Amino acid sequence: MKNSLILMILIGVLTAFVLNPTGLMAQIQVGEEIVAKYETPHPYPNAKGVAWEQVFHWPNSAYISIHFSQFDLAKGDFVVISTPDEEVRYTYKEKGKEIRDNKKGIAQLSEFWATHIPGDTAIVRLYSKNKKGGYGFVIDKWVRGYENAHIQDAFAGLEGAYDATIEAICTSDDKEWAKCYEGTTMYDKSRAVCRLLINGSSACTGWLLGSEGHVMT
Repeated sequence: MKNSLILMILIGVLTAFVLNPTGLMAQIQVGEEIVAKYETPHPYPNAKGVAWEQVFHWPNSAYISIHFSQFDLAKGDFVVISTPDEEVRYTYKEKGKEIRDNKKGIAQLSEFWATHIPGDTAIVRLYSKNKKGGYGFVIDKWVRGYENAHIQDAFAGLEGAYDATIEAICTSDDKEWAKCYEGTTMYDKSRAVCRLLINGSSACTGWLLGSEGHVMT
């Protein structure tokens, strides 16, 4: 019953979004997309260790996000995207980014946005241990995030991004500003729990829906 209720809510939200896509979510621009092509040789060399490396840097950027248009490595080889000190690092192998598919289990995307790297520098390294390298990969664009202060100011003004003229309320209008409910359980449980980075350069907030990990934007 609980799952059916959640499904009905999500269907209603998605239907409303299709009918009026500007009424449910406000995205803010948090970065600038840079179209530039970087790619390994095809096939890449069979060097032991680092077979290819590229540094992405933009002064004072809050984050760096990398987009792969093609990705196909030999078995056992992998790509690491990290901060210069490698304190933050993400690894991708074989056909690309792993996702969970309800029908197929774990699937891989060969075209994807890599998880963003905080700070103004990201290093992409291809590690190989095979005698014969695979196809490699192609990076067709990347995003440099705006400065942290700019992003914080943008989120602070997100509430004003909604256009109240496209909303409708049945019966009496008894709504209040969210701040009026501060200190209540309802207010605490309804607060945003995450920020979603969309296509590398846009962002919005997200809230938990129910107790099974569903997120609504």
